[in-house]
Amino acid sequence: MDADVTPDSSGPSSGFKYRYPAGHKYHRSKEDMARDLSLILALPLCHKTKVDVINSFLWGWSELFGKYGGCRHSEKAAEHAARHGQKGLVHDHSVPRKAIVDMMLGVAVPTAVQLLTIFEEFCEGVIITKDEDAALNKAGLRSKMPKDWDGTDPDARYKAVGIAIEERVY
Repeated sequence: MDADVTPDSSGPSSGFKYRYPAGHKYHRSKEDMARDLSLILALPLCHKTKVDVINSFLWGWSELFGKYGGCRHSEKAAEHAARHGQKGLVHDHSVPRKAIVDMMLGVAVPTAVQLLTIFEEFCEGVIITKDEDAALNKAGLRSKMPKDWDGTDPDARYKAVGIAIEERVY
């Protein structure tokens, strides 16, 4: 059973609470996720297993406050959602999962604090239109950041193809 995403003070300052409330068997906090992933990555696992586990955590993190309602939207996606709902929109990752996986695996034995920092700075779901998704793909930015990326601006892919995204509020 999915929990609704409703305004609350337990999520980002945008007013969203965790998808699953505390006490729910599927609830996990940001800190829980970073700690658990650091423990898993410290195990002697093969590279592919670590990549698969990280990808699972990235999806979970980007949907922590809801697949659509807890995410920023492009201006066009926000207009579409207001008229037609979320159907037909794309849940994208501001920094592609592959780039974040590389960041996480680039640290020999990442601590929970290091992973939490990477999650908070770079793992964010952004809702875009199918046309905007196609523009990212056409520009070769489906799974990588622009060549001139400074390593700090998670919206660099969108800016590179002229997609206007809501400002971050947290």
